Amino acid sequence: MLALALSGGAAAAETDAARSEVESGAVRLLRELAIADGMRLSRASLCGYGEDDLGRLAASLRAQTDARAREAGVSVDEARYGDDMYEGMGQSMIELLKLPAEEIADEQSYRASHCAEVRGDIDALLRQAP
Repeated sequence: MLALALSGGAAAAETDAARSEVESGAVRLLRELAIADGMRLSRASLCGYGEDDLGRLAASLRAQTDARAREAGVSVDEARYGDDMYEGMGQSMIELLKLPAEEIADEQSYRASHCAEVRGDIDALLRQAP
């Protein structure tokens, strides 16, 4: 009887460990998505998108993140999402500062050399936006 109880406890512990691992993976995924959302928003701003488009973009990115969270069986922690999104914005600015000075001397130079790809990505997301 004791052996049966112990084996049941071990199985429950394995199940808890597996559930914890899945949840950690989901939390890590949500963190990566929030950081990517922040980077996209920052790049869109740098590439000249206006406030309305940035709001629509933020809503679209958030809807995608919420959908991924539901698929993973977790909910989005608002504070963590915001913190991670701002981290992504910071990373985008760090990338900007690493560019050669002549590429960021003025907005037109930056936009000419870096915004074509960003615009393709952002425009596709805005077409999906509510």
